[in-house]
Amino acid sequence: MTDFSALLRDSPVKRQIIWLDCCHSGGLIAVKDANPGEQSGYSRCFVAASQEIESAYELTSGSYGVLTDGLLQGLNPERVPGQWIDTLSLCAFVNQYLKNIRKTYPQRSLFLNVGEPIELTYITAGSTSLEGLTELQVDVCPYRALNAFDFTPEDVEVFFGRTALTDELLAQIYEHNFLAVLGPSGSGKSSVVRAGLLSELQQGRRRSGTETWQILPIIRPGEVR
Repeated sequence: MTDFSALLRDSPVKRQIIWLDCCHSGGLIAVKDANPGEQSGYSRCFVAASQEIESAYELTSGSYGVLTDGLLQGLNPERVPGQWIDTLSLCAFVNQYLKNIRKTYPQRSLFLNVGEPIELTYITAGSTSLEGLTELQVDVCPYRALNAFDFTPEDVEVFFGRTALTDELLAQIYEHNFLAVLGPSGSGKSSVVRAGLLSELQQGRRRSGTETWQILPIIRPGEVR
């Protein structure tokens, strides 16, 4: 596995996708031996069919594995015409698909996304008019000056540019039960924790299972709850 990690690290291919639909494949992600870690300019998507101690199952039809079924369903661009399916949205779809549609199969998929989302499939919307385009929100300012971005859908939608740092924080909090974020006043600590870290934990797109974590209300020194 160390050799595989070195292969990924030294590869000139900067968008790397590793999907394993086989028994006990979660060991690849659980022990992280295959993940070289943060690497500037590199994006990686690891998906494993089952936990390290679990078997991976084939559909009763015998056509292919349960994970492969979820991936094929998620990669179909016709389910979201006019939108790119990337590694983050795919993992979110597969996670829900296996929990709801294929819940009779006793396996839990694992995934790990590092770096920027990798675009996978796309199909143009059927309409050639402006109907399918995102409406320009002229009354929304994405800049907060010295005000922090918050843990709200509106702020998360326009929060941008802290993917690498958010990945680093996710890796730390996933491994340890305490995380301190330090920096000068106004450097964006609150924003990256709220609109970056907490948002990704809630969505569970980058680390398996974080969508089930309980996120408590934010407490400031001196406040009474």
